[in-house]
Amino acid sequence: MKRILENVLLLDGQNVRTREVLFVEEGILAVEDRIEDKDAERIDGKGHLLLPSLVDVHVHLREPGFTDKETIRTGTLAAAHGGFLHVFPMPNLRPCPDDPTDGKAYLDCLRKDAIVSCHPYAAMTKDQLGKEIVDMETLYEMGFLQFSDDGGESTEDEEILKKVLAFSKRTGCRISFHCEDKRLEGKKRIMFSGRRAKELGIEGGMTDEAEATQARFYIQMAKKYGGHIHICHVSAAQTIDAIREGQENGVDVTGEATCHHLTLTDEDVSSANFKMSPPLKPMEDVLALRKALRDNVLSLIASDHAPHTKEEKDKGMELAPFGIVSLETSLPVLYTKLVLEERLFHLSDLINRMSLFPAQRFLLEKVGKIAPGYKSDFFLFDPDSRYRIDSSTFLSKGRNTPYEGWEVSGEVVQSFHDGKIVYDKKGGSK
Repeated sequence: MKRILENVLLLDGQNVRTREVLFVEEGILAVEDRIEDKDAERIDGKGHLLLPSLVDVHVHLREPGFTDKETIRTGTLAAAHGGFLHVFPMPNLRPCPDDPTDGKAYLDCLRKDAIVSCHPYAAMTKDQLGKEIVDMETLYEMGFLQFSDDGGESTEDEEILKKVLAFSKRTGCRISFHCEDKRLEGKKRIMFSGRRAKELGIEGGMTDEAEATQARFYIQMAKKYGGHIHICHVSAAQTIDAIREGQENGVDVTGEATCHHLTLTDEDVSSANFKMSPPLKPMEDVLALRKALRDNVLSLIASDHAPHTKEEKDKGMELAPFGIVSLETSLPVLYTKLVLEERLFHLSDLINRMSLFPAQRFLLEKVGKIAPGYKSDFFLFDPDSRYRIDSSTFLSKGRNTPYEGWEVSGEVVQSFHDGKIVYDKKGGSK
């Protein structure tokens, strides 16, 4: 069925233009000032911005194994609400996708229950223990086009890494690393070891070296064996330096920043909803992350959406698990803080780092632009909407957000996936 989105604004660099977009389920057919097609249904965009699907290369959907925290259905509903119509779920599941049998069952669940496109990671080693490599060839042929160590349980077995990176070099698949060397962290692995930690009575906390040292190691392995690597949730200036040096030496390495590491510091920590790994860092690290994004040393933003139950987070800083929910808050928080308030980016620059750049890095075709030939994956965004973040309105099962009560601008009004409405502000999820 042909449809025309009329009265919408499209970004054109730092300018916007009123346009009309003709699309079908298979993709965008035309983008023009005025489209005449009597057979097409017209949809009034009401003067809102039409933005390309955001692409999140780091989410935790929790199913199978942890459905009290999140399900594929609720997680992808949250994604649609946040403008993310392409997400990359991590494999820290039970069972985790580390063999063809469990991999097939997981893919079947994603096809059945996801309302946005999911591009799942497979585990790099069996049970994510870092000891035995998975059958990468078979899993890749099944549809697992990227692999992850996940959860800070990274292997440093050079023979395994040699094989993994050789496979990456041959196929082009991306290998993502969570750089969290627990051997270099304090006895209390709770938050960053700084002034705020001492104020809260938390001694021997987490350090920058735990992230940066491991990142340097994997970059060195990629330099030695080739392959395409990605460093998850970069939080430290030292890690940025390692990535920059690797890029200058010809290593194909990218890194991601998260919304929380770009907008919060360790001084903000007041409850377990601020507990995450890597932890929130001092302002100098936040400023280094922002500069790295501007300089394209870090070329993309991811959410690291990590839902937990209220009961788990209510256990307090010492016992609560790491992680926050972020699919539904990343865009409005970043738009408010980095575009409107700090003026570090124009909206088009922010969207590129959340849409086109991750799509290009992770080899998604026809994603990241509103243009003929691209997928009909986009959303209407009201940049003038002003409201307070209220976790009770989330479509995610998780409520563990550090942004509760924040006043923000920018709201997703309607999301389209394969040309169909999957979220509507008026009617909620579809």
